[in-house]
Amino acid sequence: MIKQNVGTWDAYMRITGGLIGLAYGIRRSLRRDDALSALLIMASAIKVAEGVTRVCPMMHALGIATTEQQIRPEMYDDPADYDQDEFIPAYS
Repeated sequence: MIKQNVGTWDAYMRITGGLIGLAYGIRRSLRRDDALSALLIMASAIKVAEGVTRVCPMMHALGIATTEQQIRPEMYDDPADYDQDEFIPAYS
């Protein structure tokens, strides 16, 4: 089983974009029956599923994660745990 690798903000964006794509794809498929509509519906449904489950197989294959644990490791929560010259965190 793949661990969750999609952060909260990323999940919200995937769900929102996926739902917009689904709505547009369904609307387009009602007007014309073409392969682009079906492709858009499938791709949008995948994005919604990734946002809900917070798992992206492509990001897993590339070794990328946008979860809060990956962006802000627990070991750097206390400034005394690291040397100021060696590491400057991207968050305040």
